Amino acid sequence: MSHINIYCDWQNVPLKLELADLLLTFAQGKGNLVVNNLYYNSEFGNQVNLKEIFSSKFNCVNVPCSLKNSADNQLKSDVLDHIHSNYCPDQIIIVSGDGDFKALVKDVKSHAIKVIVIANKGNVKQDLTEIADEFYFIEQLPNLVNNLTQKQTNLSKDYLTFDEAIACLIETIKIVIEKRKQTKLSLIASLMCQLFPNYQGVKSIIGPNGTKFKQFKKFVESVELQGKVKLKNEQLFLV
Repeated sequence: MSHINIYCDWQNVPLKLELADLLLTFAQGKGNLVVNNLYYNSEFGNQVNLKEIFSSKFNCVNVPCSLKNSADNQLKSDVLDHIHSNYCPDQIIIVSGDGDFKALVKDVKSHAIKVIVIANKGNVKQDLTEIADEFYFIEQLPNLVNNLTQKQTNLSKDYLTFDEAIACLIETIKIVIEKRKQTKLSLIASLMCQLFPNYQGVKSIIGPNGTKFKQFKKFVESVELQGKVKLKNEQLFLV
């Protein structure tokens, strides 16, 4: 399953508890939530008690400073630290409509990391909405969470058709290529299990004639016969 981090700029998007819960549910529906930071500045009167309110839901990062953008700067610094660490996320969610984050979004995307931006209506820069991989208004969270729940229900079957398995295989290869790693057969087989809940190993694939595969390599060879991929020296290549 992909790893996802949340970075909330509370001063720009002052979350209420109900929306905070929906935000966490939305993120968890996208992947394994690793970091969920909420940035605030206790020097400002309306932010003094935020840790007491949100500490059970977020890692509250206080940046007490008289400078207006101090919390924003800490948020940017943490994002850059995380994407250059050994625990680099696959996706990040930035909860802010501040145009100052445009350069940060560009930098993150250059590392093949997906960026989702969530902001308040009437308080977001157009450049930020255009550069993000996905953009939503905070008011859309109830519908987004409802749609994710329905999608997960529809995907609750414990098998994949041959065509579905091929699509998963190709998507996994693309992800590995984007991360500039070798597309080793063993890595692809393992990553497919993490990325696609319905894929529970090669035996969960229903073959073209209704039979099941005993080995991942046999499945790959069948896909190769269709001209979709090429297997060479235990590495997979897209055709």
